[in-house]
Amino acid sequence: MAIFKYSAADERGGVVQGVLEAKDRGVAVGKLQSMGYIPIRLEAPEEKGGLVRGRSALADFLWRLTARRQVADFTRELAVLVNASLPLDRSLSVLVELADHPSFKSVLREVLDDVTEGSSLADGLSRHPRLFSEFYVNMVSAGEASGAVGPVMSRLADYLESSEDLRDHVKSAMIYPAILMVVTGASLIILLTVAVPRIAGVFAKLQQAMPLSAQVMVGASHVVTRYWWVVVGVILIFVFGFRSYIKSERGRLRWDRFKLDARYVGSVLRKAETARFAGIMATLLRSGVQILDAINIAQRTLTNRIISDSLVQVHDTVREGGGLAGPLAATRCFPPLAVRMVALGEETGTLEDMMQRVSDQYEKETRRAIDRFLAVLQPLIVLVMGLVVGLVVITMLMAVFSVNEISF
Repeated sequence: MAIFKYSAADERGGVVQGVLEAKDRGVAVGKLQSMGYIPIRLEAPEEKGGLVRGRSALADFLWRLTARRQVADFTRELAVLVNASLPLDRSLSVLVELADHPSFKSVLREVLDDVTEGSSLADGLSRHPRLFSEFYVNMVSAGEASGAVGPVMSRLADYLESSEDLRDHVKSAMIYPAILMVVTGASLIILLTVAVPRIAGVFAKLQQAMPLSAQVMVGASHVVTRYWWVVVGVILIFVFGFRSYIKSERGRLRWDRFKLDARYVGSVLRKAETARFAGIMATLLRSGVQILDAINIAQRTLTNRIISDSLVQVHDTVREGGGLAGPLAATRCFPPLAVRMVALGEETGTLEDMMQRVSDQYEKETRRAIDRFLAVLQPLIVLVMGLVVGLVVITMLMAVFSVNEISF
């Protein structure tokens, strides 16, 4: 038996919190429902439900890092309450009370105030574009127009949670390579700032010339120890210059084209963008959004400008009466299998379901491709970094051994 901490809403929309003992999560949910409560949050003691309350700089920084996840959690919780026939304003009141972070609580309170004053939920959310994207707002608007806010919020929560899981998977996979690079960089700095100067001092006392390779290392050490600020400045100039370039219209297009043309990275990127496009289209179409509007929204949410711009042509062709699969194939930005699946969905009248299958399929392929890429990248990083550090060490050891050959 496990102890679960719960937050639930009663029939009047009040918030009830407490703990209960149950065999597993499903049993705990059943117990709460039998008590007449609507389960909102259910967590074991070892699970962390959110950030510690407070307005410290660290808390604000952590909140910004986890804002996407908090929006996904809010969407799921709102869907649970609305699907349980709790009025929208009461549902928002419950979630305002349960919000962990003051900044997010403030946003939800403003949304609640807008809804209470007569605005739609979509209008209230649209006033906070940093948290709720255009895609999110359009989904909610479609749900309100069709009178199916609850089901739409559930679909939206599914999409957001899936996107966050994929993003978290990529971040987790990159942790080990990043640690390797940091450790290797620190090792090189220690060697160049501590070990190399000491060995150079030995040769200076003996008034003997070092081997050429050792002289190169001493020169590098001299630059790092005395002109480190120049090195840092050059790196910063390059980084900021590159970021400014890729933010420009021309630079962004060239950079996105370069990524698509890269042999392996391009394949992974195409799969990831295909999964995102298909997932957004499936969610929008199921929520009653017209296909032209859905294409427009999806086009603005894709990250690669080459693929995003290609959807403008797709939109124009579909508007003229063409199907979706043909224009997608003409862009040459989407995998052939995905295009064929879309064509099959159009032929059978199950475009929404087929789009969801495309999204699921290519999300799995993206995960597998990332795992395969990292399976090759990690030993390659170890090999390259080992060679770099080893070259420095061997060069200096050879210089030390040459001391024995010096004739006094």
